[in-house]
Amino acid sequence: MGGDNENPMWPFRHRSKYVPRMPGLFPSPPDSRDIPLGAVVSTFGTSELPSEYIVPRFRDLPVDYQKQQPSCVANSCTKIKEHQEVLESNTYTDFSAQFQYALSKKLDGNKYWGTSLRQGLKVLEKYGACPIQTFGDNPSLSMEDYNDWQKIMPEAYYAAEPYRIGGYARINAAILENVKQAIFSAGSVLMGVFVSSGGWQT
Repeated sequence: MGGDNENPMWPFRHRSKYVPRMPGLFPSPPDSRDIPLGAVVSTFGTSELPSEYIVPRFRDLPVDYQKQQPSCVANSCTKIKEHQEVLESNTYTDFSAQFQYALSKKLDGNKYWGTSLRQGLKVLEKYGACPIQTFGDNPSLSMEDYNDWQKIMPEAYYAAEPYRIGGYARINAAILENVKQAIFSAGSVLMGVFVSSGGWQT
């Protein structure tokens, strides 16, 4: 429902009726260039899942507080990258969600608040993730200032580049077994869950 350059209004169930809300996440439209996870992880769909599985080291990461910013995609992307760094280098690096969100808005060119999961991953692929010591994260700013990518200094781009990801793959998250397999085979999975005062929907 809606794409990266359309009005991302979603119907949320509130009490007994649907009402329009403006979320910080809107859908990524289908893209034939997306790579299915099974094409890059040979064990996807074939691994025998244990009865219980705890994602290694994920509980070590602090939870971000985005306040009123529509930056849920950016916060999630930085958290996935922080987890990757902990697993691969045994080092925790606090990354800037503001850097991530501002560049997502640069890439999607959308006038509405929020962005899509694909744009967040594209930022990680194209620019990387910037340590918060180089480019801060101030969710108390106005929404206009928070997503102003023109305020990002050159040194922030340089600091982010070593943390670029090599790529990303897609799964059909509507099938729970796919989500379990992806977490077990590949690690973190970026997903969106819409929450309203009347409940939540995936």
